[in-house]
Amino acid sequence: MILLFFCELKNNNSVRTYTAISIASILLVSLVTSQRVQAEEARDLHPWLTSKYGFDIGVFFPDRSNKLRAGGSFEFDPQPTPFVDFGSELRLSQSDSTVAGEFLWRYGKRWSLLMQYFDSTGDNTAILEEDVEWEGLTFLAGTRASAGSGFELTRFFWAYNLSKKPNTDYGIGAGFHWLHIDAYIAGTVETPSGPVSDGAKASVDAPLPNIGFWYMRSLSPRWAFRTRLDYFNADIHPYDGTFVNASLGFNYRVSEWFGIGVNYNFVKLDVGVDGDNWRGEIESRYDGIYVYIGAFW
Repeated sequence: MILLFFCELKNNNSVRTYTAISIASILLVSLVTSQRVQAEEARDLHPWLTSKYGFDIGVFFPDRSNKLRAGGSFEFDPQPTPFVDFGSELRLSQSDSTVAGEFLWRYGKRWSLLMQYFDSTGDNTAILEEDVEWEGLTFLAGTRASAGSGFELTRFFWAYNLSKKPNTDYGIGAGFHWLHIDAYIAGTVETPSGPVSDGAKASVDAPLPNIGFWYMRSLSPRWAFRTRLDYFNADIHPYDGTFVNASLGFNYRVSEWFGIGVNYNFVKLDVGVDGDNWRGEIESRYDGIYVYIGAFW
């Protein structure tokens, strides 16, 4: 009887062992199959939608317009200082080519951080066709004046993905743009004692919050489309007005890790400024083609 008991116990242990091995084998096969399916699906999608990191760098060719006013207040001034068109009045180039870049980090199942940077500057010397008022100074018509302007944009945007389809990403988010804007004019100015050489510079350096929307779609393993829109319209010191940053474009995947692309980028700022180094208004627009090489991993 003791022998029968041990034989039955041995048989039961064998059954348990066989069952455990069978369950483990099924789970292992399921895991391997699932990973293979996911890998095949990933190969069918553009890496923009599957990579944890994405980075591109290239050249932005914007047409630019800068109408600026500095001096006095922007709040219902009965006799405001006139706008200065830095393109038509001071002959600053209305086109530019500048290095720009963007970065993507997916740090959660649905969360991402997106960044953007570009910097556009210009300066020139011209004969003024009419008087120009800037920061309390009047630069005289018929005299030579030098002028310049700069616009630097750094974007931080936290995005939440609402899509449930593997070939599409879209969602909403919020963030801010850190803007550094400056402009100067130097030349012959009118004073009570007569014309003298002088100049003045205005600058503002502050964050501008925004909300936004974006959309990405894998058209094939090689081609992808993306677009986005950031928007601000509020009174948050030192800005009061409207800001838009939009983009749309395509990327072609050249290899497993690299691609090339082209975007149309549009940035418009129409705000009053009440800062320590600038009191006035800014009407700036930068729009044009952005050509880049990208990496994803």
